[in-house]
Amino acid sequence: MVLRVIRYLAAFVAGLIFHFSEHLQETERFFNNLVDGFLKPLIFILLGGLVNIGSLLSYAPLGIAVALGFMFIIRPIAVFISMSPFHYFGKNKTSWQDIWFISFVRETGAIPAVLMVTVASLGLGGLDGLVEVGMWVILLTLIIEPLLTPWVAKKLQVGEVIEDSAEIKLSEMPVVVLATRGLTFIERLPRVVDWAIKHRINKITILLCLENKYTTDYENEIMQFGEIKFKKINDDLSIKGDPMMAFEIISRKGFLQENINAICHNDNTVTAVFVGRKMLDYRLNEIKNLHAPLYFID
Repeated sequence: MVLRVIRYLAAFVAGLIFHFSEHLQETERFFNNLVDGFLKPLIFILLGGLVNIGSLLSYAPLGIAVALGFMFIIRPIAVFISMSPFHYFGKNKTSWQDIWFISFVRETGAIPAVLMVTVASLGLGGLDGLVEVGMWVILLTLIIEPLLTPWVAKKLQVGEVIEDSAEIKLSEMPVVVLATRGLTFIERLPRVVDWAIKHRINKITILLCLENKYTTDYENEIMQFGEIKFKKINDDLSIKGDPMMAFEIISRKGFLQENINAICHNDNTVTAVFVGRKMLDYRLNEIKNLHAPLYFID
């Protein structure tokens, strides 16, 4: 039993370390999809098969009390004990607001579910109600805390909902959209320009969504780099005798994929959308629902 717990913890720590290796992004994406799309549902299906509805209801008072105790007493105490040193020491000190928010952020319940399935499979005695109470803790954690997380983050001033309520307006002429989360569009822009010239389109819009990296200074920096690149491209086109290209950058605070969906569904002038191949995880049915072709480029 102890060895199994150690293995789970070792896998968890390995996953945290693995996340810092940027060159393994594609492998990380594969394992994230595998875990979120297959393994986690499988774990909860197995856990659900161990629970009798009647027993679950009979343990409801105890389970609800334990769940509330974990959410609002035990977890905050554990977080404050482990995180308080980071408030006083280190180069980047953690604020009390951040610690309060971390103490409230819900867990997925996957690790407790795995441990409960493991313990239940051992057939040990004296563990009546363990799975039922554990299920109540997982259920209430996943039901209550996600609904309150945006409100808590806003009250503690540690974050804000990433969205942009302003309507996206492009132009009345056909336009090619190059979507980006940063400066990578600088390298990809020449290929998009070649495609636009080939299809006799004279306008390119850069859809910039910095998401969690957004700051006004970073946005302005990217705008400046973009203007320099636009001028160079048009100078080169002028030397070749090709028509000049009209460029614009639209910066949005929302998520990139959501803004691409909004553009493709609300603007009929969009001829094509270009994105980095490693940036988005569009599924096939989502691509089919877009009203403009989606091109993935390096």
